[in-house]
Amino acid sequence: MGDDLYLQQISVHPGFGKRGIGRQLMAELDTHAEKSRAKQITLSTFRDLAWNAPFYASLGFTELPRSAYAPYMTAIETSQAPFMDISKRVFMRKSVRKSTKRAK
Repeated sequence: MGDDLYLQQISVHPGFGKRGIGRQLMAELDTHAEKSRAKQITLSTFRDLAWNAPFYASLGFTELPRSAYAPYMTAIETSQAPFMDISKRVFMRKSVRKSTKRAK
């Protein structure tokens, strides 16, 4: 979405939870975001579920205030409103780290 890499969804089957798979998937996303020169990674998730927003926060994501929503975020929220309580959703973002390795 513009200069952002938007994560639409990530899922790990509960039977495989607590093994670091979600963190590994997110680390791959970080690498992809850096290679694609994205400025930040954004996502929308549930704020009221212990394994959603807190998980992303532990990876460096911060909650965005509604006043900071990009137009695509408002459009996503509008499309979700007919079938879910968007007051329980939150957009989060984190800056993409830049590699300190120099190209040869």
